[in-house]
Amino acid sequence: MRHLNSHNYYTRERDTALEKAYRHLIGEAKEVFLPDIFDRLVSLPAERFYVSEERATIVVNMISKGDDLSSMLPLRRSMYMEIYQRVCRLRALHPDMSVSQAVSEVVSSPAPSFYITPKSANVIISRIRCRKRHIAAMPPSR
Repeated sequence: MRHLNSHNYYTRERDTALEKAYRHLIGEAKEVFLPDIFDRLVSLPAERFYVSEERATIVVNMISKGDDLSSMLPLRRSMYMEIYQRVCRLRALHPDMSVSQAVSEVVSSPAPSFYITPKSANVIISRIRCRKRHIAAMPPSR
């Protein structure tokens, strides 16, 4: 389980990718109904798994030792199970590859979704939009 106040190294990268996908969905929508937009947004493929290689390696090793990740939230568990399955397939093809090498390759590969809830996506997008409005409202520095 992740510890309180731990930070994901890829948060900024994920947020940028999420905002880009959001803008694309809004741009192509004939009618904008935000709950539908956020439902679609979180299920879009992501450029990578937004988790550190270190954390993913720890969790993959936990799964290998029999942990079913029952204490994790369902989406987070689903993401780690996908990573674990891909690591297993990759190591079957390359038996000399270490777990950490395989994890590194897997987390850098495209992910089937963002692995966040529509509500979380809404919060992230709202935070980004608020930050941009705040920056735009600031007087120019001298």
